[in-house]
Amino acid sequence: MKNFHLEYIILSALFFLTLLTYLVRKLRDRKQIFSIIYKYPNLENSIDLVPKRIFQFRMILWGLGGILLIVSLFNPSFRSEQSQDSLDLKGVDIVFLVDVSLSMNADDNGSPRISRLKEVILSLLPSLSSNRFGIITFAGTPFLYCPMTSDIGAFSEYVRGLETDMIPDTGTNIGRGFNKLDAFLDSDKVFKNKIVVLATDGEDYSETIPSKLNSDLIVFGLGTTEGSLIRYKDENTGMSGYITRDGKLINSKDDSSLIKTSINEPFLKNIARKHNGEYVNITANPQSADILISKINEMEKNKDRQIRDILKKDGYHFFLIPAFLILFFDFVILEWLIFKSRKFG
Repeated sequence: MKNFHLEYIILSALFFLTLLTYLVRKLRDRKQIFSIIYKYPNLENSIDLVPKRIFQFRMILWGLGGILLIVSLFNPSFRSEQSQDSLDLKGVDIVFLVDVSLSMNADDNGSPRISRLKEVILSLLPSLSSNRFGIITFAGTPFLYCPMTSDIGAFSEYVRGLETDMIPDTGTNIGRGFNKLDAFLDSDKVFKNKIVVLATDGEDYSETIPSKLNSDLIVFGLGTTEGSLIRYKDENTGMSGYITRDGKLINSKDDSSLIKTSINEPFLKNIARKHNGEYVNITANPQSADILISKINEMEKNKDRQIRDILKKDGYHFFLIPAFLILFFDFVILEWLIFKSRKFG
Protein backbone atom coordinates (compact mmCIF):
# COMPACT_ATOMS: atom_id res chain seq x y z
CA MET A 1 0.00 0.00 0.00
CA LYS A 2 1.48 3.34 -1.07
CA ASN A 3 0.08 5.38 1.83
CA PHE A 4 0.75 2.94 4.66
CA HIS A 5 2.17 5.61 6.95
CA LEU A 6 1.47 6.64 10.53
CA GLU A 7 -0.66 9.66 9.62
CA TYR A 8 -2.91 7.56 7.36
CA ILE A 9 -3.22 4.85 10.01
CA ILE A 10 -4.30 7.45 12.60
CA LEU A 11 -6.75 9.04 10.15
CA SER A 12 -8.21 5.63 9.26
CA ALA A 13 -8.54 4.69 12.92
CA LEU A 14 -10.40 7.93 13.66
CA PHE A 15 -12.71 7.39 10.70
CA PHE A 16 -13.38 3.78 11.73
CA LEU A 17 -14.18 4.77 15.33
CA THR A 18 -16.51 7.51 14.09
CA LEU A 19 -18.31 5.08 11.78
CA LEU A 20 -18.54 2.44 14.50
CA THR A 21 -19.90 4.99 16.98
CA TYR A 22 -22.54 6.08 14.45
CA LEU A 23 -23.68 2.51 13.75
CA VAL A 24 -23.83 1.62 17.45
CA ARG A 25 -25.83 4.81 18.07
CA LYS A 26 -28.33 3.90 15.34
CA LEU A 27 -28.75 0.38 16.79
CA ARG A 28 -29.20 1.75 20.29
CA ASP A 29 -31.79 4.30 19.15
CA ARG A 30 -33.79 1.61 17.32
CA LYS A 31 -33.62 -0.67 20.38
CA GLN A 32 -34.90 2.15 22.61
CA ILE A 33 -37.80 2.80 20.24
CA PHE A 34 -38.82 -0.86 20.34
CA SER A 35 -38.61 -0.87 24.13
CA ILE A 36 -41.01 2.07 24.21
CA ILE A 37 -43.37 0.31 21.79
CA TYR A 38 -43.20 -2.79 23.98
CA LYS A 39 -44.33 -0.74 26.97
CA TYR A 40 -46.90 1.29 25.03
CA PRO A 41 -48.28 -0.88 22.18
CA ASN A 42 -50.69 1.85 21.13
CA LEU A 43 -47.78 3.95 19.90
CA GLU A 44 -46.75 1.41 17.26
CA ASN A 45 -49.04 2.85 14.59
CA SER A 46 -47.91 6.42 15.24
CA ILE A 47 -44.16 5.67 14.98
CA ASP A 48 -42.89 5.39 11.42
CA LEU A 49 -39.99 2.89 11.49
CA VAL A 50 -37.94 1.58 8.64
CA PRO A 51 -38.61 -2.15 8.21
CA LYS A 52 -36.09 -4.37 10.00
CA ARG A 53 -34.68 -5.93 6.81
CA ILE A 54 -34.15 -2.57 5.17
CA PHE A 55 -32.54 -1.23 8.34
CA GLN A 56 -30.16 -4.22 8.48
CA PHE A 57 -29.43 -3.82 4.77
CA ARG A 58 -28.55 -0.15 5.28
CA MET A 59 -26.28 -1.00 8.21
CA ILE A 60 -24.41 -3.45 5.97
CA LEU A 61 -24.13 -0.80 3.25
CA TRP A 62 -22.75 1.80 5.67
CA GLY A 63 -20.22 -0.64 7.07
CA LEU A 64 -19.11 -1.84 3.64
CA GLY A 65 -18.87 1.70 2.28
CA GLY A 66 -16.82 2.81 5.28
CA ILE A 67 -14.41 -0.10 4.94
CA LEU A 68 -13.93 0.64 1.23
CA LEU A 69 -13.21 4.30 2.01
CA ILE A 70 -10.60 3.32 4.59
CA VAL A 71 -8.89 0.92 2.18
CA SER A 72 -8.88 3.54 -0.59
CA LEU A 73 -7.17 5.97 1.79
CA PHE A 74 -4.15 3.67 1.93
CA ASN A 75 -4.04 3.65 -1.91
CA PRO A 76 -3.34 -0.08 -2.44
CA SER A 77 -1.44 -1.07 -5.56
CA PHE A 78 -1.96 -4.25 -7.55
CA ARG A 79 0.74 -3.73 -10.17
CA SER A 80 3.87 -1.72 -10.84
CA GLU A 81 4.93 0.44 -13.72
CA GLN A 82 8.39 1.58 -14.70
CA SER A 83 8.78 5.33 -14.78
CA GLN A 84 9.97 7.12 -17.90
CA ASP A 85 13.20 8.15 -16.16
CA SER A 86 14.27 4.62 -15.30
CA LEU A 87 17.12 3.11 -17.24
CA ASP A 88 19.66 0.34 -17.34
CA LEU A 89 22.94 1.91 -16.36
CA LYS A 90 25.73 0.77 -18.65
CA GLY A 91 28.15 3.63 -18.42
CA VAL A 92 30.96 5.18 -16.43
CA ASP A 93 30.96 7.18 -13.21
CA ILE A 94 32.36 10.66 -13.88
CA VAL A 95 33.48 12.67 -10.85
CA PHE A 96 34.37 16.33 -11.40
CA LEU A 97 36.87 17.73 -8.90
CA VAL A 98 36.31 21.46 -9.33
CA ASP A 99 38.41 24.35 -8.05
CA VAL A 100 36.13 27.13 -6.72
CA SER A 101 38.84 29.36 -5.25
CA LEU A 102 38.80 33.10 -5.99
CA SER A 103 41.37 32.74 -8.78
CA MET A 104 38.67 30.92 -10.80
CA ASN A 105 36.98 34.32 -11.14
CA ALA A 106 39.89 35.63 -13.20
CA ASP A 107 38.83 37.08 -16.55
CA ASP A 108 40.51 35.16 -19.37
CA ASN A 109 39.56 36.48 -22.80
CA GLY A 110 36.53 38.20 -21.30
CA SER A 111 35.16 35.10 -19.58
CA PRO A 112 35.74 34.09 -15.93
CA ARG A 113 37.38 30.69 -15.60
CA ILE A 114 34.48 29.26 -13.61
CA SER A 115 32.04 30.42 -16.32
CA ARG A 116 34.15 28.85 -19.06
CA LEU A 117 34.21 25.58 -17.13
CA LYS A 118 30.42 25.56 -16.75
CA GLU A 119 29.95 26.21 -20.46
CA VAL A 120 32.28 23.35 -21.36
CA ILE A 121 30.68 20.82 -19.00
CA LEU A 122 27.16 21.72 -20.12
CA SER A 123 28.16 21.36 -23.77
CA LEU A 124 29.54 17.86 -23.09
CA LEU A 125 26.50 16.49 -21.26
CA PRO A 126 24.28 15.66 -24.28
CA SER A 127 27.02 13.27 -25.46
CA LEU A 128 27.44 11.68 -22.03
CA SER A 129 24.00 10.19 -21.39
CA SER A 130 23.81 6.75 -19.71
CA ASN A 131 26.68 7.73 -17.40
CA ARG A 132 26.54 9.00 -13.83
CA PHE A 133 27.95 12.30 -12.61
CA GLY A 134 29.10 13.83 -9.35
CA ILE A 135 30.96 16.97 -8.24
CA ILE A 136 33.41 17.59 -5.43
CA THR A 137 34.34 21.26 -5.05
CA PHE A 138 37.41 22.52 -3.28
CA ALA A 139 39.16 25.73 -2.35
CA GLY A 140 40.99 25.67 0.99
CA THR A 141 38.67 22.81 2.01
CA PRO A 142 36.78 20.23 -0.09
CA PHE A 143 33.03 19.64 -0.21
CA LEU A 144 30.81 16.98 -1.82
CA TYR A 145 28.64 19.32 -3.86
CA CYS A 146 26.70 16.92 -6.10
CA PRO A 147 26.21 13.23 -5.20
CA MET A 148 26.32 10.71 -8.03
CA THR A 149 23.32 10.97 -10.33
CA SER A 150 22.28 9.77 -13.78
CA ASP A 151 19.78 12.62 -14.15
CA ILE A 152 21.42 14.99 -16.63
CA GLY A 153 18.80 17.68 -16.01
CA ALA A 154 19.45 17.71 -12.27
CA PHE A 155 23.21 17.58 -12.77
CA SER A 156 23.02 20.53 -15.16
CA GLU A 157 21.46 22.63 -12.39
CA TYR A 158 24.32 21.72 -10.08
CA VAL A 159 26.80 22.79 -12.75
CA ARG A 160 25.04 26.12 -13.24
CA GLY A 161 25.20 26.68 -9.48
CA LEU A 162 28.99 26.48 -9.30
CA GLU A 163 30.38 29.74 -7.86
CA THR A 164 33.62 30.85 -6.28
CA ASP A 165 31.99 31.96 -3.03
CA MET A 166 30.36 28.60 -2.24
CA ILE A 167 33.22 27.64 0.15
CA PRO A 168 34.22 30.25 2.76
CA ASP A 169 37.86 29.11 2.86
CA THR A 170 39.03 30.87 -0.32
CA GLY A 171 42.55 29.44 -0.54
CA THR A 172 43.50 26.60 -2.85
CA ASN A 173 44.51 23.16 -1.63
CA ILE A 174 44.37 20.51 -4.35
CA GLY A 175 45.85 17.94 -1.96
CA ARG A 176 42.85 18.19 0.37
CA GLY A 177 40.55 17.97 -2.62
CA PHE A 178 42.19 14.68 -3.64
CA ASN A 179 41.94 13.33 -0.09
CA LYS A 180 38.19 13.94 -0.16
CA LEU A 181 38.06 12.42 -3.63
CA ASP A 182 39.92 9.25 -2.54
CA ALA A 183 37.47 8.65 0.31
CA PHE A 184 34.55 9.18 -2.06
CA LEU A 185 35.93 6.84 -4.73
CA ASP A 186 36.52 4.11 -2.14
CA SER A 187 32.93 4.30 -0.88
CA ASP A 188 29.98 2.32 -2.19
CA LYS A 189 28.63 5.51 -3.78
CA VAL A 190 30.86 5.08 -6.83
CA PHE A 191 30.98 2.08 -9.17
CA LYS A 192 34.01 0.18 -10.42
CA ASN A 193 34.61 1.92 -13.75
CA LYS A 194 35.12 5.62 -13.14
CA ILE A 195 37.00 8.68 -14.29
CA VAL A 196 37.98 11.86 -12.48
CA VAL A 197 38.04 15.26 -14.18
CA LEU A 198 40.17 17.75 -12.28
CA ALA A 199 39.22 21.31 -13.27
CA THR A 200 41.52 24.01 -11.93
CA ASP A 201 44.01 26.73 -12.82
CA GLY A 202 46.62 24.94 -10.70
CA GLU A 203 47.25 27.92 -8.46
CA ASP A 204 48.29 25.92 -5.39
CA TYR A 205 51.39 27.24 -3.66
CA SER A 206 52.09 23.93 -1.93
CA GLU A 207 52.07 22.13 -5.30
CA THR A 208 51.51 18.81 -3.55
CA ILE A 209 50.92 16.12 -6.15
CA PRO A 210 48.56 13.41 -4.86
CA SER A 211 50.35 10.10 -4.44
CA LYS A 212 47.50 7.82 -5.49
CA LEU A 213 44.26 7.87 -7.43
CA ASN A 214 42.02 4.86 -7.87
CA SER A 215 40.61 6.10 -11.15
CA ASP A 216 41.39 7.31 -14.65
CA LEU A 217 42.18 11.03 -14.79
CA ILE A 218 41.71 13.96 -17.13
CA VAL A 219 42.89 17.43 -16.13
CA PHE A 220 41.02 20.45 -17.45
CA GLY A 221 43.37 23.42 -17.16
CA LEU A 222 41.83 26.89 -16.95
CA GLY A 223 43.65 30.18 -17.48
CA THR A 224 46.43 31.68 -19.53
CA THR A 225 50.18 31.80 -18.99
CA GLU A 226 50.06 35.61 -19.36
CA GLY A 227 47.76 35.81 -16.36
CA SER A 228 44.52 37.68 -15.68
CA LEU A 229 43.03 39.93 -13.04
CA ILE A 230 40.46 38.55 -10.59
CA ARG A 231 37.11 40.27 -10.81
CA TYR A 232 34.75 39.83 -7.88
CA LYS A 233 31.37 41.12 -6.72
CA ASP A 234 30.48 41.18 -3.04
CA GLU A 235 26.83 40.10 -2.87
CA ASN A 236 26.44 41.55 0.65
CA THR A 237 27.61 45.08 -0.13
CA GLY A 238 27.00 45.13 -3.90
CA MET A 239 30.57 46.36 -4.46
CA SER A 240 32.50 44.92 -7.38
CA GLY A 241 35.91 45.33 -8.90
CA TYR A 242 39.31 43.70 -9.21
CA ILE A 243 40.93 42.17 -6.13
CA THR A 244 44.10 43.75 -4.72
CA ARG A 245 46.73 42.02 -2.59
CA ASP A 246 45.28 43.59 0.55
CA GLY A 247 41.78 42.30 -0.25
CA LYS A 248 40.26 45.52 -1.58
CA LEU A 249 38.11 45.96 -4.69
CA ILE A 250 39.02 48.62 -7.25
CA ASN A 251 37.82 49.26 -10.79
CA SER A 252 41.09 50.40 -12.31
CA LYS A 253 43.13 47.74 -14.13
CA ASP A 254 46.34 49.78 -13.86
CA ASP A 255 46.87 49.61 -10.11
CA SER A 256 50.13 47.87 -9.20
CA SER A 257 48.53 46.19 -6.16
CA LEU A 258 46.12 44.11 -8.25
CA ILE A 259 46.46 40.33 -8.12
CA LYS A 260 47.30 38.70 -11.41
CA THR A 261 46.80 34.97 -11.58
CA SER A 262 48.04 32.64 -14.32
CA ILE A 263 47.64 28.94 -14.99
CA ASN A 264 50.29 26.64 -13.53
CA GLU A 265 50.55 24.25 -16.45
CA PRO A 266 53.77 22.47 -15.37
CA PHE A 267 52.11 21.51 -12.07
CA LEU A 268 48.92 20.31 -13.77
CA LYS A 269 50.86 18.34 -16.39
CA ASN A 270 52.82 16.67 -13.60
CA ILE A 271 49.59 15.60 -11.90
CA ALA A 272 48.28 14.13 -15.17
CA ARG A 273 51.59 12.43 -15.97
CA LYS A 274 51.98 10.87 -12.51
CA HIS A 275 48.55 9.26 -12.77
CA ASN A 276 48.82 8.31 -16.46
CA GLY A 277 46.15 10.85 -17.26
CA GLU A 278 45.55 13.46 -19.94
CA TYR A 279 45.92 17.23 -19.74
CA VAL A 280 44.11 19.84 -21.86
CA ASN A 281 43.74 23.61 -21.53
CA ILE A 282 40.06 24.36 -22.11
CA THR A 283 40.61 28.12 -21.94
CA ALA A 284 42.92 28.05 -24.94
CA ASN A 285 40.89 25.38 -26.73
CA PRO A 286 37.40 24.58 -25.36
CA GLN A 287 36.96 21.82 -27.97
CA SER A 288 39.83 19.90 -26.37
CA ALA A 289 37.37 18.92 -23.62
CA ASP A 290 35.98 16.38 -26.09
CA ILE A 291 38.82 14.16 -24.92
CA LEU A 292 36.47 13.19 -22.09
CA ILE A 293 33.93 11.80 -24.57
CA SER A 294 36.64 9.83 -26.38
CA LYS A 295 37.96 8.47 -23.10
CA ILE A 296 34.50 7.39 -21.94
CA ASN A 297 33.88 5.60 -25.23
CA GLU A 298 37.10 3.62 -24.79
CA MET A 299 36.47 2.61 -21.18
CA GLU A 300 34.83 -0.54 -19.91
CA LYS A 301 31.30 0.21 -18.77
CA ASN A 302 29.58 -0.63 -15.50
CA LYS A 303 27.53 -3.38 -17.09
CA ASP A 304 24.48 -5.06 -15.59
CA ARG A 305 24.15 -2.33 -13.02
CA GLN A 306 20.58 -1.14 -13.21
CA ILE A 307 18.91 1.93 -11.83
CA ARG A 308 15.16 1.57 -11.95
CA ASP A 309 12.60 3.96 -10.61
CA ILE A 310 9.67 1.59 -10.04
CA LEU A 311 6.39 3.29 -9.32
CA LYS A 312 3.48 1.50 -7.71
CA LYS A 313 0.42 2.17 -9.80
CA ASP A 314 -2.39 3.86 -7.89
CA GLY A 315 -5.21 1.51 -6.90
CA TYR A 316 -7.36 3.69 -4.66
CA HIS A 317 -10.04 4.08 -7.33
CA PHE A 318 -10.84 0.34 -7.19
CA PHE A 319 -12.21 0.97 -3.69
CA LEU A 320 -13.19 4.63 -3.77
CA ILE A 321 -15.59 4.28 -6.73
CA PRO A 322 -17.55 1.31 -5.25
CA ALA A 323 -17.68 3.14 -1.90
CA PHE A 324 -19.11 6.22 -3.62
CA LEU A 325 -21.68 4.12 -5.54
CA ILE A 326 -22.76 2.32 -2.35
CA LEU A 327 -23.19 5.55 -0.39
CA PHE A 328 -24.92 7.23 -3.33
CA PHE A 329 -27.34 4.30 -3.57
CA ASP A 330 -28.09 4.51 0.16
CA PHE A 331 -28.28 8.27 0.72
CA VAL A 332 -30.05 9.12 -2.56
CA ILE A 333 -31.89 6.21 -4.14
CA LEU A 334 -32.75 4.12 -1.07
CA GLU A 335 -33.60 7.20 0.99
CA TRP A 336 -35.91 8.41 -1.78
CA LEU A 337 -37.66 5.01 -1.97
CA ILE A 338 -38.18 4.99 1.81
CA PHE A 339 -39.55 8.54 1.71
CA LYS A 340 -41.87 7.64 -1.17
CA SER A 341 -43.22 4.58 0.67
CA ARG A 342 -43.91 6.68 3.75
CA LYS A 343 -45.71 9.41 1.84
CA PHE A 344 -47.80 7.29 -0.42
CA GLY A 345 -47.84 3.93 1.36
